[in-house]
This record gives sequence, C-alpha cells and structure tokens, in this order.
Amino acid sequence: LGEMQGRLDVVERRIREGPKGNIFTTLEELSQKSAIKVESMEPQAAPSNDRYKETKVQVVLKQVTLAQTVSFLHGVESAPQLLSIKSLRVRTRAEKEQDLLDVTFTVSSFETL
Repeated sequence: LGEMQGRLDVVERRIREGPKGNIFTTLEELSQKSAIKVESMEPQAAPSNDRYKETKVQVVLKQVTLAQTVSFLHGVESAPQLLSIKSLRVRTRAEKEQDLLDVTFTVSSFETL
C-alpha cells in the first residue's frame, strides 16, 4: 500500500509541477521529431473529476513504420508534460504496404483545478 501511495504522490507532483501546455501543440511537436504526419487529432469527451481536468485527444496516423510509431509513443510517454496513452489500435495495411501501419490511439493530459 505504501508503494502505491508513493507512486500516486509522484504522479500528482508531476501534474502540479510539470509544464503546462496545449496537448495538440505537444503532440504536433512529438510527431515532427518522429518524422510522422498526423492524419487527424480529435478532442474526446473526458470524465470530470473534483481535483483534475483531463483533456483527451484521439490521434490517427496512416502509413507509418513500426519504428516511427514506437518513437512517437515513446515521446508521448516520456514528455515533460504528463501525458498518458489510454488506448491503442494498430492495423497492418494491404499487401503492397505490409511494412506500413495505421495507428489510432487516445492520449490524456491532466492539470489541477
């Protein structure tokens, strides 16, 4: 129980003290670093909470390599702004483009109220 409380404290500190920013801007910068063109970024409804505001965005990538996908997802998970990947769907493309993927995932950011 103590270990879980410690982990929760670390996450809450990152939310309070971490850099604030527009999640769309952050995701766009991360996509450029991974040499990915984002097909779309759509805001999603997020449940309300007494302590935190959650912003959710669905990101769609088309015709990306596995290396690009991993690079982008790693950037999201290790960004200074606390971002969390909530869902991930990866599909292979047609036979002619077997080495390319279509990827859809949802990212959340949090800020204190």
